[in-house]
Amino acid sequence: FVEYGFDVAVINYDLCPNVDIATIVDECRNALQWVVQNGRPHGLNIDRIVIAGHSAGGHLVAMLHATDWKSRGINPDVIVGGAGISGVYDLQPLLMTSLNADLRLDEESAKASSPVLLQPMIRAPLLIAAGGEETSEFVRQSRLLWDAWPGVARPNAHGGPMLPEGIHHFSVLDRLADDQDPLFVETVKLFG
Repeated sequence: FVEYGFDVAVINYDLCPNVDIATIVDECRNALQWVVQNGRPHGLNIDRIVIAGHSAGGHLVAMLHATDWKSRGINPDVIVGGAGISGVYDLQPLLMTSLNADLRLDEESAKASSPVLLQPMIRAPLLIAAGGEETSEFVRQSRLLWDAWPGVARPNAHGGPMLPEGIHHFSVLDRLADDQDPLFVETVKLFG
């Protein structure tokens, strides 16, 4: 994206089991707030921000869409789009998996960090995508968020989340690096 004139800020966060998911979400909120408040002196254009993430990052993109930015002193209109790629948007099924030993979710925290149970707090369109050859759960999760957030879920030619055929959880990112691919093209369109 840099070669196309877009500024890129890559944020980092602590990982489970050292912290819980709510802490990770707060770290991402704080990072985006810092970018908005301090990005300009570092050469970043902060007038049109698109948030994008893959896998756990897809979940975090949706959680940032569900954040009350006004209460943090941020004009939510600077966020003009989001791209959630191969995210998990309903964390409740994770309660029954071995992953939960590290995630440390209980019913209350799983619900509080499940975007499908929250409302988007910004009007920016959200591109929802997953590889068509991913596990059925990643595809189901993408459809869940698509159905839960009809006001912001960005429509595509198929009337649902982008699910490119022949693409799995990791190769979907290759599509984002190909300027001829619909996933790249639709992501760029988010900037307006």
